[in-house]
Amino acid sequence: MQHTFSVKIAVIAGIPAAVILQYISFWVKANEDEGRNYEDGRYWTYLTVKDIKEKFPYLSENQVRLAIKKLKENNLVHTGNYNHKSFDHTTWFTLSEKAWSILKSNENRGF
Repeated sequence: MQHTFSVKIAVIAGIPAAVILQYISFWVKANEDEGRNYEDGRYWTYLTVKDIKEKFPYLSENQVRLAIKKLKENNLVHTGNYNHKSFDHTTWFTLSEKAWSILKSNENRGF
């Protein structure tokens, strides 16, 4: 599997955050295409730190947590909890308008 990322996102939040943001955007787009996980006017995906760590074996759980923190601090992702069971604390993620704008500008330039 190849992992890609936006250089602009990497400059803002670091390479691990940029790689994770690309992964989140893939699943948010997939959910939008399927019409699922639509809450509060946005499409979302849900992931745990463990889920992310398994997809990116070169990142530690601490690196994943820090990357998510940087994405949130830089207003690149929003998090929520739309789980149906109260004991389920899986985090839901969606991209901010800022993140979508950056990713779309990268698509238009071919990188």
